[in-house]
Amino acid sequence: MELKETTVTELHTHLNRILGREIATPDADIAIAVLNDQKMPVGGIIAEFMGAEVHIKRLVLSEVLQAAGVDAALLREVFMRSGPRGAKVATAYAHNEGTQAFYEANGFTLFCIVSY
Repeated sequence: MELKETTVTELHTHLNRILGREIATPDADIAIAVLNDQKMPVGGIIAEFMGAEVHIKRLVLSEVLQAAGVDAALLREVFMRSGPRGAKVATAYAHNEGTQAFYEANGFTLFCIVSY
């Protein structure tokens, strides 16, 4: 697997294909694709800078790639690229307990639980 910075538009197209449905991804500042051996995107991460914060907007990978630790590698890549751009804090939304556990295992702190 190879990680490569790309455009949000290009990565968004591949993420829709991977998920098999259309997802909305608003404008963002960084997009990193996970490429397979044939150099085709098989997942990725999209993030946006807001002052001293980098917000993870979308992280899409198959369960196989998640189990291989590629999801954590994508986070580290975003963090590495965020520091020089002035980011001091990273945020993400966890929509379920599995996602929450992943982010907490990678240094995030839960700061609010809202149930509707």
